[in-house]
Amino acid sequence: MAFFSDSNPLYTLENLEPYPSTTDLLPVVSGRTILLQIPNEFQKVVVSDPSAPLVQYFETTGLLTQSTFYRVDYKNGGIVYLDSSQNGKTLQFNYYSKGVMGISSRRVITDNNADPTETLQSFIDATGQDLQQFKNDTNQTYSDFVESTNNSYDDYVNTTDLRIQYTDSIMISKFSEIDVKIADTEVARQNAIVATSDANVATTNASNATTLANTAYTTTLTIPKVPVATYSQITSVYSNPSVGWEVVTLDTGNKYRYSGSAWIENGNVNRGGILVGSSQPSDNSIIWIDINS
Repeated sequence: MAFFSDSNPLYTLENLEPYPSTTDLLPVVSGRTILLQIPNEFQKVVVSDPSAPLVQYFETTGLLTQSTFYRVDYKNGGIVYLDSSQNGKTLQFNYYSKGVMGISSRRVITDNNADPTETLQSFIDATGQDLQQFKNDTNQTYSDFVESTNNSYDDYVNTTDLRIQYTDSIMISKFSEIDVKIADTEVARQNAIVATSDANVATTNASNATTLANTAYTTTLTIPKVPVATYSQITSVYSNPSVGWEVVTLDTGNKYRYSGSAWIENGNVNRGGILVGSSQPSDNSIIWIDINS
């Protein structure tokens, strides 16, 4: 790349062949755009729309009679003219760069007055001085800030230490209260366990008492019924007995009690006395008078 000194009002940074491929994404304003570098006329400029890749653009050297026609001014550094319908679009320009054309900053006027005195270079120089002054002011402000911060930090540390000590005393007091409440809760829990155990024992005892009562009821309850002649008549006369029913058989004087599942012998009404009947009793202590004799 050749370089032309800034001492010239115009200068060009030229690329050596083969020229590098270059792509610019540029907006179209007032039917034109200016390429960032100088295009090679023989390799042409190719225009496309990234938002509409299927649309084809065609370079012409004449009038722009179609919306997709464009014309390139290669002699003046690469000005691309397009149809006004392309205004506002950002198009892609592919070309081979011959280099960059520039102008000295001393020849660029920034003042719009009739007698301009400020150039881009003078503006740059003034801005540099302003930046240096700003840097100096910033350094002084930073130094003042650091000093103020250090003093504030010392005050903050001292205040924080006092707050920490105060907080520690409060926390110790609170933890002591929590320990007491935990101990009270444990006592209450143990009492609840004992009460639950006592309730379980009482429930068990009540259940056992109920079982014993049911057993006593089942085994001792006696409800006398009308006597029958013989044992064999009990099941026919009392076909649907309840627990505790008791029936005397007249032939033997035996008492039979229903246990809930069977008729069980439960003593003799004539024991130790005199039995008048047709069957001899099994108890020898009874005097039997046979009615068949």
